[in-house]
Amino acid sequence: YYIQDPSAMEVVSGMHIRPFDRCLDLCAAPGGKSLHMADRLDGHRGGFLLSNEYVGERARILSQNAERMGYANLCVVNERPQNLAEKYPGFFSRILVDAPCSGEGMFRKSEEAVKDWSPFLVEKCAERQRDILKSAFQMLREGGELCYSTCTFAPLEDEEMRDWILRENHQKY
Repeated sequence: YYIQDPSAMEVVSGMHIRPFDRCLDLCAAPGGKSLHMADRLDGHRGGFLLSNEYVGERARILSQNAERMGYANLCVVNERPQNLAEKYPGFFSRILVDAPCSGEGMFRKSEEAVKDWSPFLVEKCAERQRDILKSAFQMLREGGELCYSTCTFAPLEDEEMRDWILRENHQKY
């Protein structure tokens, strides 16, 4: 088993994953949401999950968690989102971007998150999130669904990012 906060579990519950979907968890470490996604897939019906983590050490933790659970239809990779977008254009029917963020939602758990926070960090994270989302939308097949989540309260990373997503992709999806 893998323990998650209830708010983290709710993300995958709202993704409408079907047993045959080709899924991508683009910012996957440590892996709780990936494992939850894999639970909803059936490899015999074509269900597949590609779990990506860009940071090498975090990718190793993700890989260990996935291996421990024994999923045969889950593959862990350590790639830049842009590189994946070149290899998988229009391929995935469900994509999760649980984006690296400024972490305001972690303040209750982590003094380090409080120390590291700054307005500059929020801006830097929002820029990184837009880059990740651009790649994600390149990999989303027509009619697919993308889920974007963060653990912050910063409007620049949440409401304003939602508005940016809708502006940039309104004609495509």
